[in-house]
Amino acid sequence: MKSEFDQFNEVFLLEFTGGDQVLRHEILSEFRNNFFQYVRELDANRSDTHQVRQMLHRLKGAARSVGGTAIGEACSAVEAEFFDDTGSAVEGHQTRQAEALDRFLRDCHSFLKNTN
Repeated sequence: MKSEFDQFNEVFLLEFTGGDQVLRHEILSEFRNNFFQYVRELDANRSDTHQVRQMLHRLKGAARSVGGTAIGEACSAVEAEFFDDTGSAVEGHQTRQAEALDRFLRDCHSFLKNTN
């Protein structure tokens, strides 16, 4: 089953690669390989708010740099559960935060399963 994470901005990719399909494939393959590492690290460090923030931010930037808008937006949504507008950790919402991170990680694992 396809997820929204499978959708990349094709116009962005076309402009970014100059229409070179081989380059497009290489860029997306590299992103997926790195995505796997990000997700593993995020899952392993889920109890460390500082690490969660760093990994979400890195993943968001990596996704957006290759046209992965849906992944970037999902990262932003999870970040909003953990951090306020000033970047300070939001306290007292551990259950909601854990649920948001769980949903995000499920979507990530579904994306990875579909790319193999």
